[in-house]
Amino acid sequence: MTNSKDSFATIDHLPVELLSYIFVLGTQVQPSKKWFDLDEDWDTRPYLNNLPTSVARVSRRWRKIALSTVALWTSVGISLRDIRHHVAESPRRGALPRDMSRYLDTRRLDLYITHSQSAPIDILIDARDPHWDYIEPEPPNDLLNWNAFLPADMRGALSYLLQSMHRWRSLTILTDIWPPMYAALRCLNDFQDVDQLSSEQPQVVAPMLESLTLMRCNIFACYSPIFFPEELRDPPYLPFGGQHERRNLLSCLPKLNRLILSGVHLDWTRIAPSPSGGVDGPRSLPLPSYSSLQTLELSYHCRDVRPTLRHFIQMLKGCAGLSKLILRATGPLLDIHNASDIALLESVTISLERLRTLCIGYMVSRISLRWMKMISAPELRNLEIEDANHPIDFGEHDGRDVMAWLSGTTDDRSVTTADANTLPFPKLETLKLRHLHIERSEPVANLLARLPHLQNLSMDSTGYEVMDALNYRSSSRRSRRSHICPGLARLHVRADQDILDIVKRRIARRAADGLELDEVNLELFGQGRDVSQELEADVVALASSVGADLTGYFDDVDIEPIPEEEETDDEENVQSVKQVGPGGPVWLHDYIGVYTFFPNAILTLIPLFVLSGGYQVK
Repeated sequence: MTNSKDSFATIDHLPVELLSYIFVLGTQVQPSKKWFDLDEDWDTRPYLNNLPTSVARVSRRWRKIALSTVALWTSVGISLRDIRHHVAESPRRGALPRDMSRYLDTRRLDLYITHSQSAPIDILIDARDPHWDYIEPEPPNDLLNWNAFLPADMRGALSYLLQSMHRWRSLTILTDIWPPMYAALRCLNDFQDVDQLSSEQPQVVAPMLESLTLMRCNIFACYSPIFFPEELRDPPYLPFGGQHERRNLLSCLPKLNRLILSGVHLDWTRIAPSPSGGVDGPRSLPLPSYSSLQTLELSYHCRDVRPTLRHFIQMLKGCAGLSKLILRATGPLLDIHNASDIALLESVTISLERLRTLCIGYMVSRISLRWMKMISAPELRNLEIEDANHPIDFGEHDGRDVMAWLSGTTDDRSVTTADANTLPFPKLETLKLRHLHIERSEPVANLLARLPHLQNLSMDSTGYEVMDALNYRSSSRRSRRSHICPGLARLHVRADQDILDIVKRRIARRAADGLELDEVNLELFGQGRDVSQELEADVVALASSVGADLTGYFDDVDIEPIPEEEETDDEENVQSVKQVGPGGPVWLHDYIGVYTFFPNAILTLIPLFVLSGGYQVK
């Protein structure tokens, strides 16, 4: 056997370039995104990786190689672990501490900033609290949780990082509560000096910035009718734009190609420059040359802070070069009884000729459909449609009208083929239906039958009627052409076991007629979950996010499963509702509860008795 001394000698004989490359690979995350994941991906692990400092401690040679490998130090992350506390206890027993202070420990950060030299750097500020209880503090009481990431910590972190802003390649800020994000927006809005503010021309403040991600990681907050906390709703800031009226985000960041605003509202009037012709200009406009933005995500915005229809149109027209657009639980603040809004809806077309991927999560389909129809994307290849209503909302949200528009027909009681010229997106190759529920299968079957280029289909947590669309045939004869979507190559279904069993039979039936799929992904959800605990957690989280308190409600309400008396047939409708779990929104089987927001943002729970296979309140 080779002794340990010889083993180390072998490693030491590796070329410097190879060892350096191995170090860099150790900091990277293996991509795990699948074809049906159309969302933007982001990962905090590269920023919180201790490998650079660990390998630098192994030996003198490794340290020299590590410190000279610039790519090893370009991911700079700040989180709660970098905040230090100092508490000087009072000599008197039971008295408050005589001194409490906190500061940002920059020793590790200095190492990264220094050894990345002049290379572009990726910045992450993760202000989330792993022990957060979903309670949104109200100013000025936002300093009560001493162990959380405070607004003062955010200001200190950005003050440190702004010194190297000319090297920023990406900036990601994650918070769970609003005050730290508000502090970040204000800091990025106000940092310019007097000379920049007085300049007539827009100043390029971050010349290398390509990606900007601002996320308030609390999707519950968007379902409140008013923004909370109300004291920090206004004014809407514009990062890097300052108070200069002629500045907009895209002109200050000339290389920006990805912008994600999740639960974060900015000054919507200054996101993009106004296109020639204005909002009321011609129905279609040429692609502007001033915007490099390729990916735009707007998601989970409370109705109280959404852009007006005019500003929404201006923003999208100013980003006409987009290749990917995500609009989830957001959109324009639309008044269908306002004559001006109606005129815009009927006269304006938002031309996105380069758009390839579109993800839309609607809350009220008939209203969202009005502005969805303004989008013209003839080259669209990937489409995701989601019912983005609250995970525990039991209202009737039938997506039939959206399916009818996508299929280019108003007849949703029969399944027919159609001319591709009547379809809004005739070149679709990938379709994802998420959390969609409709009363009948025909609207979905109509859509699938009218997409000649469809190759990839994902049905994520949808009702039985949506799944049953795969069962339709154009004729009673068993042949390849009689099946719906004969060109389908990949299928993804996420459902409970009963629906998955039905899907398996559909797949076998297609294979018997010569339509074998290249790839099938079947995912089971809700397995091994404690439904009653997750129900309580969701309700309390939602209530806390909008300033209500329901923690005492569950002291008087007991939720327990009702034993099933008999097995239901596979072909029967399976009732499902959403539940938020650690990995994001998932669906659970047979749930109870109706949740309604009142104008005062107080959540009301109306327990219901579920007749079969559900839960009872006693």
